[in-house]
Amino acid sequence: MEQVVRVIKETMAQKQIIENDTEKEAESLSRSSWYLVATKPRQEVRAEEHLSNQSIVSLLPMAKIKKRFRDKVIESLEPLFPGYIFVKVDSESAYLSKIRSTRGVKDFIRFGQELAKVPLELIHKLQDLESTGKSCVIEVNELPRTGDFIHISSGPFSGLDAIFCQLDGDRRAIVLLDILGKSQRLIVPLNDIDKFSNQQ
Repeated sequence: MEQVVRVIKETMAQKQIIENDTEKEAESLSRSSWYLVATKPRQEVRAEEHLSNQSIVSLLPMAKIKKRFRDKVIESLEPLFPGYIFVKVDSESAYLSKIRSTRGVKDFIRFGQELAKVPLELIHKLQDLESTGKSCVIEVNELPRTGDFIHISSGPFSGLDAIFCQLDGDRRAIVLLDILGKSQRLIVPLNDIDKFSNQQ
């Protein structure tokens, strides 16, 4: 599975969204080949559904994501490659414009002058994972991002809300705290904060 992920990431690292003449691009299509397509933000599932409604074959690998923050673990099923979907294109039945106009789809990906064609071997590996029910499990640390509101739940500033600035090493964070009407930058242990506060 690591090899599959590595190949896809290398492919996506070279991505460039295409907006060239459809007729020229169609010349680079091979019959019944798989191509990499970018989706609109968080619309991978929507794109897959609407492609299916048009009898266009697509593949959206999913992964079980385990997000850890402090002592909490939250599991969710999310796209293995966020923002992308694989589409099988038959030049005689599925046209570029038809796929591009599908809800949830942004555009095809290309390398230089060529559409990003996905190796069939890679597609087979992803399909095998899906058909055998083997789920890819990814564990990530769900940490606050710069500008996120956080709540300090323990330590000398327990009960106060602050704004997350950045990490300070592996176990501490720099936060912006309002003290007597003035913003102060403080360093607090990560274990003392919760990611979300009630502030909007």
